Amino acid sequence: MGSLPHSRASQVDAYNEGKYDKWLIAKKPGNKNYAHMPLTLGHYVREDLPFNYALVDAFTICDQNFCSGMTSTTPNRSFFWTGKITHEENVILKANIRNDDFAYRKHVWKTFPELLEENKIAWKFYQNETSGGGGFKGEERAWLANFGCNLLEFFKAYNVKFKDKYIENLQKLVDTLPAEINKLQEESPSSDAAAKKIQSDLKNKMKALDDATADLQKWNEKNFAKLTDEQKSLFYRAFVVNKNDPNYRSISSIKYDDNGKEREVTVPKGDVLHQFRADVNSGKLPTVSWLAGPQNFSDHPSAPWYGAWLVSEVMDILTKNPEVWKKTIFIVTYDENDGYYDHVVPFSIPDNNKPETGKVSKGIDTEVEHVRLANELKQGVPEKGAREAPIGLGFRVPMLIASPWSRGGKVNSQVFDHTSTLQFLEEFVNRKYNKKIRIENISEWRRTIFGNLTSAFIPFDSASEKLPFLQRDAFVETIFNAKFKEEPKISKALTDGDLKNVESNTNFANIMSQQEKGIRKAYA
Repeated sequence: MGSLPHSRASQVDAYNEGKYDKWLIAKKPGNKNYAHMPLTLGHYVREDLPFNYALVDAFTICDQNFCSGMTSTTPNRSFFWTGKITHEENVILKANIRNDDFAYRKHVWKTFPELLEENKIAWKFYQNETSGGGGFKGEERAWLANFGCNLLEFFKAYNVKFKDKYIENLQKLVDTLPAEINKLQEESPSSDAAAKKIQSDLKNKMKALDDATADLQKWNEKNFAKLTDEQKSLFYRAFVVNKNDPNYRSISSIKYDDNGKEREVTVPKGDVLHQFRADVNSGKLPTVSWLAGPQNFSDHPSAPWYGAWLVSEVMDILTKNPEVWKKTIFIVTYDENDGYYDHVVPFSIPDNNKPETGKVSKGIDTEVEHVRLANELKQGVPEKGAREAPIGLGFRVPMLIASPWSRGGKVNSQVFDHTSTLQFLEEFVNRKYNKKIRIENISEWRRTIFGNLTSAFIPFDSASEKLPFLQRDAFVETIFNAKFKEEPKISKALTDGDLKNVESNTNFANIMSQQEKGIRKAYA
């Protein structure tokens, strides 16, 4: 049924300075078929996502884990890998709070993997294939690329344009565009409109050829060889792909019978976890690993629910090797909430310009956590989309922690955000290797307010996992079948009597879905 609005503007508007009363207005579905439905109140229950529930039943969920920014995807990923989204531009603070503030090789501030590299701590970022490089057609990108989840592609230090597929595609453009340009130049237009189109196409292709030629002179094997060993290491570790699987850039299909109806669904031909699986099986998993799945395994509303299979497969890979699992912590989280309502109002930093918003402890800079309208307008943000508000927090997202130190189906309610994972890695690396790693990008307000995840762990529990590991093809068939089910409808309007009954006894059971009842053990 598609995604819901989750731009910076729609997020801030729904929040409405903490009044939290504009969700239905700000989050109207873009799909006209559902514009009348309060989809923002939609949610999953156990029967929808049984594996996710089973994972939480076995391990730990953090139920006060918030997005770092009240905005969309990429800025929240920036907090997750770098601890911030701001930098100074033309002597004023620039908050890179929208997806289009990020582009390949654009940013230069320090990322956490660079700190690991400088301190000789082994790390890798696994994906089936990067987004930078391209060359995918049709459905291939959604099944095989990393959905832009590898933020390191947007940072200059990682030199993503040296990627083999990027260079191959540049060469292809240089080889094929001259013939296409010649063909256009020889065409005889049948009308003024046709002539204008030819001129426009010609201009675009000539620019594309010039750009590809210039890029090829810079991004080639000869220039890659000139990089330092440290630069090459950042490149190799950041862009670990499944090139050792001959089918890693190919798709296939599953044909199956659905009660007499033949169905066919696309799937990857190769193993999207090939290199990760190989490193675990051979005992070569580094100290710190990040994994990003393709779009269709992302749990994003534009994709089916195949993400549960990806998480299940990672857990299966890790737990099959006891020597790896006994020293592993697996953290599963999400960058942002799409446009789905959550009843827990996120915390936000006081604004020095508005005394009624409160104060912070001495020494905490509040300005670095605010977006100013005047700055946005100066930096070219259209007036309709510009917003003055704190950067965050954004709305809650799940965080599941699976390890031999987080067993037991517990709930951790300490306040976390995306920087909490970086703070955990600091603590872990510093204790294990006697280092003094600290990423300076994380603001003092965030360090003061948010925990470093260490409260989510208990002494080692020797119990074994009892998870219903998912078989990919059978699982894909089940989920794909949902596409052919009847779409939900609002069954009836509430009567005055219904409303009075709710007001008098605050019992919503007859008019809306209820949260699953039960008690969980809480961490202190």
